[in-house]
Amino acid sequence: MNLPSASTSACVEPMKRKKKPACDACKARRVLCHRQPEGIPCPRCAEKGILCKTTTVQRGRPRRVDEVALVPISEPSSPSPGCGNPPISVRACVELSSTPDLSPELVKHLFDCLQHFPESQNMFFRSDALRTALHSASYQLSLLPPQPHVLAACICALSASISFHPSIIGPSTIASFTDPATFFAGADLREYGVRRAPMYRALYERAFALACEARIHVDVSEDNAASCFLLDLLERLNAAPSRPWVASFVSHARILGGKGNPRRRPGEWNHFNSVMFAEALAAMARRTPVLFTYNDQLLLSGSEPPALEQLLQSLQAMSQASKKVAHLAFFAVWPCMFHVTRLARDLHDKISGDYARRHPLAEGAVIHFLSSLSILQSILSLVLMHPDLSSANGDTPVLRGPGEECPISPPGG
Repeated sequence: MNLPSASTSACVEPMKRKKKPACDACKARRVLCHRQPEGIPCPRCAEKGILCKTTTVQRGRPRRVDEVALVPISEPSSPSPGCGNPPISVRACVELSSTPDLSPELVKHLFDCLQHFPESQNMFFRSDALRTALHSASYQLSLLPPQPHVLAACICALSASISFHPSIIGPSTIASFTDPATFFAGADLREYGVRRAPMYRALYERAFALACEARIHVDVSEDNAASCFLLDLLERLNAAPSRPWVASFVSHARILGGKGNPRRRPGEWNHFNSVMFAEALAAMARRTPVLFTYNDQLLLSGSEPPALEQLLQSLQAMSQASKKVAHLAFFAVWPCMFHVTRLARDLHDKISGDYARRHPLAEGAVIHFLSSLSILQSILSLVLMHPDLSSANGDTPVLRGPGEECPISPPGG
């Protein structure tokens, strides 16, 4: 009988420590990852300035997806008049898991869809910086820092409302937004809206959860302000009168504007005015207060423009001086946005708001409001009926911001 010798039993080598798995960024690039102790990023992630994170991969058979959304597309009662499309008789079944998988290719597609939204011009949204961060992370959202991660998730949710990607609407032959076989006058596109609804809702829920986890409503930054703005846009379809995200957005904008951040670029005053203008219109549509105050307008838009009466007189003088005045409309845009925002706030505070309706009607406020609307109508008619809104010399139109007076004489006169 062979017994193990004492020397053999005494020289048992200790078990080698198992090598830590590679981080997600190194795994995506298929390079060697030099893992560091907990809390310290690997050298490659530290060099590129991205989040060093390792996602645990579950081994074995994948878990069965229990939640499958079968979205039947009902047949409309009658076809649309003037439309050559036959009634929809297709039943589209879109499989949707509770945690939708966003591939890099899908993320890139959704980010490209953002340019079709006017909200992409928000002054806090830095598309170039976010695109660079996404490119560095190989368009994997999990590799982004928390705040850009939330912003990218909000963009994906918003873009999913118009996306034609197969991962969003299921199998389709749509090639682009200019596909003449799908997008033409009178086309019935309701089918695609129904098919994308489950994925859109799932992406919205994910963005909402990430935003709450990252506390974007508390931490002030440009990315968080843009995320709050997009989340409010996503929630406008809800019937709830509360708008918590727009309240956080206004708070962030007020603090960033008071600090002189973001930096004012050419035309950025007008971006601030356009955002406040859009918020005022949204508040009027929902009969809620305009959260931007008069002081916020002065802080974020530079200075108070001329009164509506003075603006109308200036535009009339420009129009009478020459029948070919260039850029007439562009002198009126910024002052009109400022005054419409102010009028929307006065409408709720003095006429239609909860407090105002519990007291006798303020006739003076109503008369002043109707008079201002009449002047705005006169300005609009003057601008739209002007014989030449384009530049006679081929110059690029420039929006007039604060501190830029409307000239009485035409340019070059």
